Amino acid sequence: MRNQMLRWDGEDLYWSELRPFEAGRIVVCKRSADGTTSDVTPQGFNARSRVHEYGGGHFAVKDGTVFFTNYADQRLYRQDGGAAPRAIMPDADIRHADMLIDTRVSPSTPSSPSTPMAGANRSPSRPATTSTRRRS
Repeated sequence: MRNQMLRWDGEDLYWSELRPFEAGRIVVCKRSADGTTSDVTPQGFNARSRVHEYGGGHFAVKDGTVFFTNYADQRLYRQDGGAAPRAIMPDADIRHADMLIDTRVSPSTPSSPSTPMAGANRSPSRPATTSTRRRS
């Protein structure tokens, strides 16, 4: 196992963990303030982005809601504390990474990810990169 990325959400620590024994799947994990640890990413999902190919910047968290890129389809998913992940971006040839939670966009919806996107059909030397906000 290898830790990929760390994120604090209040007193809870989230990290992504590379698991070679699960065919290289990356799992978002959580250590709660009380010391308990758990997997956030369920089986069937792999929190990894192809933007950087090595998988960097593939998840963000705010108020217990985790946003992550799933490796198989490169779609952005939202996972509310303990619920099943649900896709929040269309099935398109777009890649997401380096997500940030921007609470200024919609104070009533504090978990709105802002993520640079790269079009995968572009030349590798000149990828098209844009920034987007998704209201969930």
